[in-house]
This record gives sequence, C-alpha cells and structure tokens, in this order.
Amino acid sequence: MTSCPATAAIVGMALALGAAVAAAQTAPQPNPSNSSSAQPGGGSCPAGGKYVADSFAPQPAFPQQTRAPRQPDTGDYRLEIVATNIVYGRAMAFLPDGSMLLAERGGRIRVVSPSGLMGVPLTGLPSITEPSALIGLMDLVLDPDFVNTRMIYLSYNTPKESERPALPFGRPPDGIGHIAKAHLSKAADRLEVVTPLYEGARVRRLLASLGGILFFTTVVSDPTDAQSLERDGGKVMRIKTDGTAPPDNPFADRVDVGRFAYDLGHRDIDGMALDARRRVWTVEHGPRGGDELNLIRPGANYGFPIIGYGREYSGAEINGGLTVKEGLEQPIYFWTPDIAPSGLMIYSGKMFPQWKGNIFSGGLVAESLLRLSVRDDKVVSEVFMLADRCGRIRDVREAPDGSIYVLTDAAAGEVLRLKRAAKTS
Repeated sequence: MTSCPATAAIVGMALALGAAVAAAQTAPQPNPSNSSSAQPGGGSCPAGGKYVADSFAPQPAFPQQTRAPRQPDTGDYRLEIVATNIVYGRAMAFLPDGSMLLAERGGRIRVVSPSGLMGVPLTGLPSITEPSALIGLMDLVLDPDFVNTRMIYLSYNTPKESERPALPFGRPPDGIGHIAKAHLSKAADRLEVVTPLYEGARVRRLLASLGGILFFTTVVSDPTDAQSLERDGGKVMRIKTDGTAPPDNPFADRVDVGRFAYDLGHRDIDGMALDARRRVWTVEHGPRGGDELNLIRPGANYGFPIIGYGREYSGAEINGGLTVKEGLEQPIYFWTPDIAPSGLMIYSGKMFPQWKGNIFSGGLVAESLLRLSVRDDKVVSEVFMLADRCGRIRDVREAPDGSIYVLTDAAAGEVLRLKRAAKTS
C-alpha cells in the first residue's frame, strides 16, 4: 500500500484549512448529463484558488455520488447580521433563555444575547496558547439535559512543548487533543469544575447524545494512524461522559485507545450531526479534492489513506488513484475540487418546512453555505447559499425557533441568521 508522506499530509491540512482562498473555476463533468460543477462560478467573488482550480474529476462509484444538480439560491429567506468582530469563531450552542454560547479559536467563550449583544469572555477555561488552524478551541456542545445539569463539553487542542516555536513551512504543531466537561455557572459568566475526559490525537467536532454518550472526531498526523486501532487519529470516537468507553462500542474489548473507536479510516472530519433516526453523519476534508459526506456505521472502515477521491498536494495520485476497495466504505457524496466543509447540521425546524431533512454544511474554500437535498441517503441536489458574501463559513446551527445561524471564519468574523422571508402583498 502506498500512502502520502506524513509531512505532505500535514502541510496539506494546514494549507487547506488555514489559507483564505477564493471560489473555484468550473471543472469538467464526469457525467455529461450532470450540469453541476463542484463550486459555483461567476458572481462577485474572485475566481480560482491554488488548490481548487483544476480539472480533476475522478469517476464516482455510483450515480449521485458527486456533482448533484445545482439549484439556484432563490433567496427565500431573510439574512440578518447578529454579531460582528468575532476572532476566528469556531462553534455556537444555544442556551435555554435564547442566548448563545460562542466559542473562538483562541480560547474564549462569550454569551451572545438574542439581540446580538456580546458578553465578556467566560472565566475558568483551560489555557490555550499559540492558536492556529489546528491549535485552540475547536467545538462546544451542551449536555442534552443541560436545563438540569448545566453541563457543557469542549474539544480543544494544545501545542506539544517539544514543537515550540513554530515549525518549518508554516505547518501547525501536531498538538495534543483534549475533551473536557465543565459546569456553566448560573450567571453564565464562568466555567466551574473543568474535568478532563480524554487526551490524545488532535480533535475537532463533538456531539452529545442521549444516555451520557459523546462522539468526537480526531485528526491524523501520520496517515497510517487512520487504519490502526492502536492509534487514535483519523476516527470517530465514542466515549461516556465519565471518560470511560461504552461497553457496546465496536472494539470495546480492546485495552488500548481502540476501545473508544466508533469507526476508522478518516483524514480530518470537521462537521458532525445526528439525523432524525439518531444516525451520525460527518463531513470531512480530503487532501487536494475528495472532500466527503459520510453516513457513519459502527465498526466500519472509511478507507483513508487506502482509497479516496483526492490527491496529494503535489498533484500525485494517492495509492495509485484507488477509489474503491472491497471492505472499505464509500462516501455518500464527495466534492472535487475542494470545498473544505466545516460544520454540519441536519434541519428539523418549522421555520423552513421545505428544508426539513436537508443537510447544511459550511464551506471554507467554497465560501458558501451548502444545502443538500437528500432522498434515500443520496444527494439529489445542492445549493451554494450566501456565495455572494465571499466569506469562509466555519459553522452552522439550527436555533430553537427554527432559524439558521451561520458563523464565518475570519479575524473579524460574523454571526449571521437566516429567517423566514417577509411576506409581500
């Protein structure tokens, strides 16, 4: 088996996630009957990007796996700017009183009122130094029973002491990943009793499920980590909120980190959501192309770096361009060129009944909010929303009232809100 060198993979991740790029040129179609391209063309945003403006278009394994028909953004919603000057926002979580916790990469969490008033940073957070694309606060979620527990969960990465100062070529430190829980004070001004739950490979996204279960995702440093249950990188992990491994995990009989693994074979999952059937969906950064939407099955192997629809950043094929192999899972959907998906939400609200069951993902490179219509677990159409704003989108969440909140990724970022369009007479 041939795999991309570890250094190239990490450099690729840093470039794909940290660099501001613009919308890509239209790529050739693998199926002449399919009129969609991987990214929107035209508009007011500048064209092209170093790692996205190419004609790479691998053959899909089945119909509807890529380049679904592109539908226009009809604008049947009203857009509001809720808050501004957010320093590389990472995640949002809605509190019972209608306010919101907003996490910033550098280690700040602030309360945002329904009117958009930004509170002072909470105290009591773990210390985060030298924040970068893969170092800092990554995600936060509320306990499903937050009203009674006031518990929140955090994922964050800290740099390894041995890797300071900054590494060559702009590569971010490998870092140490952390999952922790904390009690939010009644005044919502500080975190109390921060308790570590997990320490290991760099982490990204979090999900809090019923029954005291957390899902979180880990990032590879060496691509071979993704195929080894002895190493924790490149997986969806499943852990109890007391830090132990659930006894029904697929590899629960192991005594190493494999006991926490829910699946394996990923590169860098940067969005995770539950659907109405409590199934886990993810979006994942490929290397140069090959970004994926996956439906996660416990114990399954999603193939990286053995198979995939991307390439090394040099343009060379990974493992001879192999995209299919028996025993390895296929993505539900993939994108080439890169869109750099980040954040994931499956809509279930009442404000936009026409979107119920649609999958929403932020696009960093695509500089859009992607809305995917899904039927029988296949993507049947896609819309690139908010593309005219030319902003990298880091996260998307559904509010309790059914409106949709979007978090942009910038040194002076914004929280945007999509509401029902006003009726016209």
